Amino acid sequence: MDYTFIISKMIEEYRKNKPIYQHMRNYFDGKHDIYTNGKFKIRPGSSDRPTHCNWISKFISEEIAYGLNQPLTYKSNTDNKQIVADVLAAMEHFKLNHDQKLMKDLEIYGLCYAVYYFDKKGRFCERILSPLDGIAYTDEEGKAVLFIHFFNKKYDTADYYNVYFPDGHIDQYKDDVLIGSVDTGFSFCPVTVVQMEEAETIYAKIRNLND
Repeated sequence: MDYTFIISKMIEEYRKNKPIYQHMRNYFDGKHDIYTNGKFKIRPGSSDRPTHCNWISKFISEEIAYGLNQPLTYKSNTDNKQIVADVLAAMEHFKLNHDQKLMKDLEIYGLCYAVYYFDKKGRFCERILSPLDGIAYTDEEGKAVLFIHFFNKKYDTADYYNVYFPDGHIDQYKDDVLIGSVDTGFSFCPVTVVQMEEAETIYAKIRNLND
């Protein structure tokens, strides 16, 4: 199947939505509209001063600390202890902040992506990407059919992106020019879309209160 048209629409949608998601990230980083768009002006001779309280970052950090206070536990539906042991062993090398990043991105954007890959040692790995880093095309069940990961390299002004396909291979682009293709080792698009209702995110609930 030719996915050229769908990929072009995904890129278009990503570039359209990136400023929206960047605005969300700005609030988490303390760059609020009241300080950056000129709305707040100190009157000459007055003692007016804005109170900089980054409640979004504070509440998200507290939510993560509370929700992940204890290690996550896993249970087999068939009470197979070996499967649980295998899962834990496969995840043993994951970064310590893996779950924290996933939860943080969900509370900011209401959306993130888990991208699977094998590292140089052949170990199963998972990378968490935000909507600032990529976009997925999903089927009716919400499973990723295509995924595009956008990124830049240090000391390089070019724009890169990788397109993940349903058969598991990746096409690599530099400034919209195909420069290579690699096999991920999977027979499917190795991406899971993790999503919650945007209105339920901490960002959505208290963004206006923060201003």
